[in-house]
Amino acid sequence: MLRTIVILACLTAPILAPPPTHAMGLGVFYAAGTGDSTTRIEGSADIDRTLHFTGSGIWMDTNISRDETFNYRLSLASGSYGDRDAPYDSIVMIHDLGFSPARNRRSRLWVGPEIMLNFIDDSSTPESPRLFGFGMGLAIGGNVNLAKRLGFNLKAAYISQTLTGNMIIAGTRTDVTTKDGFIYTSLSLSLRFGERF
Repeated sequence: MLRTIVILACLTAPILAPPPTHAMGLGVFYAAGTGDSTTRIEGSADIDRTLHFTGSGIWMDTNISRDETFNYRLSLASGSYGDRDAPYDSIVMIHDLGFSPARNRRSRLWVGPEIMLNFIDDSSTPESPRLFGFGMGLAIGGNVNLAKRLGFNLKAAYISQTLTGNMIIAGTRTDVTTKDGFIYTSLSLSLRFGERF
């Protein structure tokens, strides 16, 4: 039940959030993380491995400096996902619902649930994976105002994710399911538009 509520909240947040023309923030970021991964291959034993993730992208946030509790952040990124020595190309969409317990004119702290959608379709590797991932977790972030419009932003999150799809194994395209749990951090610079504390 809780999972359903969080999913619906994240998907409807862009509709309920203040319109971007009123006040918003835009940012560019770099993210990196690591964790544990278990891959289940049809007709074979499970494979445990260490997961690595790196990526960069852009985000839009409805509130990075105003004296209000709620913010919604939408992030889009591309990067590498999987083994450190043989990662796959990945495109990621992230939804954050933030609630601020502490804020002032200089900085804003927020914490809340996160949903991650992961798209992997990499024909450049021998496995040629075609995978879709859905993950949920918790994120905590901080925004610091450096100048009139410029800001510095830090976020850390834990995500539990399931990837399903197929890849080529021993010359045959085979169904696989991967269960991942990982922690990542991101650093970003942002621009504020129409925001005042």
